Amino acid sequence: MNVVDKIKEDVDYFKQFTRMAVALRKPGMTDRHWEAITEKMGFEVKPYPGFTLTTCINLGLKKEEEFLEEIGEKAYKEHLIETKLDEMEEAWENIEFEVHPAKGSDSYIIGGIEPIQNLLDEHIMQT
Repeated sequence: MNVVDKIKEDVDYFKQFTRMAVALRKPGMTDRHWEAITEKMGFEVKPYPGFTLTTCINLGLKKEEEFLEEIGEKAYKEHLIETKLDEMEEAWENIEFEVHPAKGSDSYIIGGIEPIQNLLDEHIMQT
């Protein structure tokens, strides 16, 4: 077998595992997602130093590829939401309300609300 044919054979073999590899490497995979995989598989599946694609293949995770894709997508979507919420929270940390005494009363009014309203509108549109 020549080099080109060997490389093609290796790539073709690897292709069958790409969906599983991508699913398990999605940002946001946390302990709760690995616990769901563990429950589905019936044995512990959790990354550790040295946890590789070969480990996943040897564990037989490919047979639950669709489930792994669902878990990976769920983890990724949760990650996006958590990231966006963190960004929103950070934006609100430096917001200060201006409070002015109302003329002729013991009440106060909030002033300078335009930047606050703009930020609130922006965050409402993002959710």
